[in-house]
Formats: sequence, C-alpha cells, structure tokens
Amino acid sequence: MEFVKNAVSTGIQRYRTMVYGHVWDLDVRSTYPSVSQLLNIARETIDMEFARFKGISMETRMEIGINLSGGLINSVDICKKVFKAPSFDDLLDKFKQSPFISEPKDKPLYTWSRKGGYEVSSKGDKRFSAFNAIMEDGRSLECHYQLDDGYKGHDPGGVDWRLGKGKPGLDPSVNLWEAYLGLWRKWADKNMNLIEDLRIRVSAHGNVLSDMFAVTEINQARALAIILEETSDVPY
Repeated sequence: MEFVKNAVSTGIQRYRTMVYGHVWDLDVRSTYPSVSQLLNIARETIDMEFARFKGISMETRMEIGINLSGGLINSVDICKKVFKAPSFDDLLDKFKQSPFISEPKDKPLYTWSRKGGYEVSSKGDKRFSAFNAIMEDGRSLECHYQLDDGYKGHDPGGVDWRLGKGKPGLDPSVNLWEAYLGLWRKWADKNMNLIEDLRIRVSAHGNVLSDMFAVTEINQARALAIILEETSDVPY
C-alpha cells in the first residue's frame, strides 16, 4: 500500500495494480500435468501444433492453451485477448450511452383510476366525496369549487353547487386543477386523521384510488392520491 501511495505521489499514474473485475479464481495444484492428462496431450496424440498466432504474443498463447481446459469459465477472457472483444465494463458503458436508455423515473406510490381502486366518490367511502368534505365555513368543498371566486366563480358564497357543475370557470386565468387540488390540501390539513385512515384502506387496493364519476383529470381520486403521496413521509 505504501508503495502505491509513493508511486502516485511521484507521478507514476499507471501503476499496474493487478486488480480485475468479474473474476472467479481456482488454484489447481500441478496445473501442467493435470491439463495434459485432462486433454490427453502427448506427442503420440498430436498431429499438428500451432507455432504462433498472428498478433498474439507467446505469453498469451501459452496462457490461452492452459485456459482452454476451462473454456466456458474462461471464454470472456479468451475472447478479449484473441478476438479483441469488449469487456463487461465496456459493454455496460456502451449500453448506458445508448439514446434508447434513460434513467428510470420514480413511480408514484399512490395513483388513481376511474374504476378498480378504493372508491372515494359518493358511491364509495362517502367521507372523501367532495360533497361531504366540509370546509371551515360549513360549506362543502364542491360548493367552494363550483361557486367561489378563485375557482369557477358561478355564485360566490352560495350553496347550490349545481349552478357551476359541468360549466367552465368564469375567470380563464384561474388554473382550475391547481385551485381544486388546493382546496383538498386545505381540507386534508384539517383532517389528517381521515387521510391516515384512507392510507390504510387504499393499501388493500394496490394504493389505487377510484372515482367512478370522474370525466376529467379534475377529480377527488387524483387529488387525494397526490395528497397521500405528499404526506407519505410526514409524521403525525
């Protein structure tokens, strides 16, 4: 170790460490007689012997002659030295450089669908329906979204959510999805006990929430899935 440190410090940057990757080693006593017996090598059994291989040194030829006795095990090393095949590490680097390979994106833990998950509409767990999610002023989350300014704005402060249902928002500058998600975040912040109960229940459905009435991306299943994701590592 001290020699290696001194070698690096004195500018010898290519010190041969003899460290190999992807190697399995087996020491065998009496290699030459063992190989000769295994391959039945003797003057009487040889018709022709190669004197040399073009581009292959005598040292390498002798090494390969011995290693052929374990051809399957030594095949990669033999192909590298004789056929100039790439190493495992070279192949891995080329694979990583491929334009068709990209880093995997983290998949969300919680997702939503119209059907097949834990139903959170009024036909399922009614506690998580926008009609039953009550905000601080006593009105439902649905009323806030359909009627108030900053959302669809069809009757600010009103209670008849039907006035805005199925209609576009009156203010085109309002991002309705972000506004809707913000409402659910406010509700969740005051009802974390229900969010944690939902987390337990949805786990039995593959962490998928469903809203059978969803016709757009703006729905309670999607909003609650995001909130479950956001609060999955938050201690309460």
